[in-house]
Amino acid sequence: SSSSGDLLGLAGGGADGFGHDDDVEDGWDFEEVSLVSRPVSRVSSTSDLTTMTAPARGLGGRGDLSSLPPTRRRRQQGRQPPPWRGRRWGEIEWRRPFRLPGRFRALDQSHQTYRRAYNSCIVATLFVLLVGPITFGGHGVATRRQPPGFNFKLHPANTVNSYVKSDEELRQFQLCGRYTPLTYRIDPHVPPARQRPILEPITWPTANRLLLLRNDGHFGHIGNQVNSLLHAYDYAMDHQMELGILFHSWAMDTIQTIAYETDTYDRLGRDLYEDLNIIVIRNQTQLQGYTEVHSESAKKLYFYSSSNYTNDRDMWTKKMPTHVSVLRRLFLRHNRGYGYVHNGLRAEDTCSSVHQYFKSKSGQMRYTVIHSEYQGGKIKPKLELLSKKTMITVEQGAMYMHPFYIRSILKPVDMLERPIILISDGQFPAVERNLLADPVIGPRLMILSNRESLGGSDVNLAVGADVFIGNPASVTSGLIARARHSLGIDYRYTYLFRRKVKKRWMTVCTDECFWNPWVLG
Repeated sequence: SSSSGDLLGLAGGGADGFGHDDDVEDGWDFEEVSLVSRPVSRVSSTSDLTTMTAPARGLGGRGDLSSLPPTRRRRQQGRQPPPWRGRRWGEIEWRRPFRLPGRFRALDQSHQTYRRAYNSCIVATLFVLLVGPITFGGHGVATRRQPPGFNFKLHPANTVNSYVKSDEELRQFQLCGRYTPLTYRIDPHVPPARQRPILEPITWPTANRLLLLRNDGHFGHIGNQVNSLLHAYDYAMDHQMELGILFHSWAMDTIQTIAYETDTYDRLGRDLYEDLNIIVIRNQTQLQGYTEVHSESAKKLYFYSSSNYTNDRDMWTKKMPTHVSVLRRLFLRHNRGYGYVHNGLRAEDTCSSVHQYFKSKSGQMRYTVIHSEYQGGKIKPKLELLSKKTMITVEQGAMYMHPFYIRSILKPVDMLERPIILISDGQFPAVERNLLADPVIGPRLMILSNRESLGGSDVNLAVGADVFIGNPASVTSGLIARARHSLGIDYRYTYLFRRKVKKRWMTVCTDECFWNPWVLG
């Protein structure tokens, strides 16, 4: 009847009297929360829907259902009110809340996913911080032992090919991204920023006396300065003294030219003492506990020779392990330009030369370094003196670095097709001119000229080379050869002592000549 239709039209949330809109499918799209408390009449069957008049059904005055399109007519005829949506007097109808349209639903779901992930992270963090220490005895939820407090004391164990304990890790040393045969041990439980190699301490019997290296001037170039530092160890051992250096001294300059950049000066003093057994003196009160404080200049230490050498010419073999350990520690802690040196300036990046030439391929590139020095003509008499001791060839060999001499070295090791870097002091142009004119070597030659004194980056460029060809009369070449040997590089790829027999070149001295003071001094 018309009264029933009026009641349904008042009670319905939509045009059909049951909360449905004719323009959308059955569902909950675009519905609003509403509270209905009106008298309604229940429709008992589908036939009641068909007998309703057009105004009551919301058909807009277009007649009965037969006037609708087939699809819409079937939809209207098949709708039945769900039992849970029945309405009675005084009954409150709860409808589902409003939802976003389909085009915004994905955005809403992603926001909800983010909120759930965020809440999960908060819960997990609270569990680890609060429940973890209680449940796992103070170690959180970790599956392995937590890192202990950092211990600055060195572990008494060998460095190369040594026994690795269960809580230690063996690593291969990289010099400027290039692998070397040297291996060392670290504690993997220490944070990476504070990891240091576990090294055997350098010790010797000492009395209550101190050898102090002051700021009394440098002697020579980097090779001379490192030799003076190594001879300071010999002097301290021979006289049972501890080794100390002033904070601003030639010894500190020599060390930090190569290694031991730092962020705090207290850490620098601690590292030098634990690694090199060197006491850094920063004020006079540190000297009050010694019965004797003795000083030697860099020049006197360079020419120092132990009195035991006179009685035992093989005494140098007992001092060699200490020299190897000192050089090894210097290159293990080579500077990368991240820290500072003792005078407050930024440390030099000792890998800059390697990266300048080879950039990202520095770790895979194979190359040769040739070091040539003339020193204003002083090299020739030194080479002639060495020739009497070792029978090396001077004229066509290390003196002139003739292309035939270089080819005789590089061809057997398959390095003629690789880059060749010449480091020269520029005082003997014939060396550069002859190598550039060679049809095989010239196209692959790169020259660092006018290098009378090498810096830390040039030294590392030569130390990390696959093949090094040097001048045995040059102290810097001797330093490079010793550094390569201390890092485990085979002496057969370090060429200093070569002799020409008929038309063949041969090596006449092994790695022992690198350390023998009667040969290289």
